[in-house]
Amino acid sequence: MDTPLLDAEALSKWFASRVESLDSVGALDLQLAWVQHGASLGIPNLDALGEDLSLLSRLIYDANLTPAQHEKWTLATWKNATESEIVSAYLANSSPSTIVGDIRRLVLPYLYVLESRAERGGKPDTHLVERLLHDAVLSLPLHKALPVFDASKATRPMPDRLLRNDQNVARLALACLYGSDEREVWSTMSRMSSCMGRFRR
Repeated sequence: MDTPLLDAEALSKWFASRVESLDSVGALDLQLAWVQHGASLGIPNLDALGEDLSLLSRLIYDANLTPAQHEKWTLATWKNATESEIVSAYLANSSPSTIVGDIRRLVLPYLYVLESRAERGGKPDTHLVERLLHDAVLSLPLHKALPVFDASKATRPMPDRLLRNDQNVARLALACLYGSDEREVWSTMSRMSSCMGRFRR
């Protein structure tokens, strides 16, 4: 008896199941290769899975994870993580000298994918990137938040600024300062306050 051919939906599910099964051996590169192979064959509905794996690979290979952190992250844990947990993971080992670059090259691409998915799903959210980026900044300790505000000062050329809305910069800086439990970092606090410039109230 001939084996019945799988339809497109069944093929998609089979490929996704195969990719997910490779979590147990930590074969991220092989998972990416499977998705790319499926896409080359015209298998539908693999876009989101490919996006997840690409974003996960940035976390695994580019976020300077410790061995313990590395072991934690698989496709399954990625899918079960909240947006804030993923952003925090991207920035967990950032230093004051790397935090701005890490936000640009790791966090923002992830947020833009979320924004695109919301649009594709028929639920566009024009404030998603801004909202989650602000939440990420508010979660930073002051010594890591300072470079973010320094990179967002009104005196910088607009294309170079990380945060481009002056009033939001002022509000976020004040929220960081007043919400922090740190009390003996007067130099850092003073420099953050100066980043608000003419929008300070």
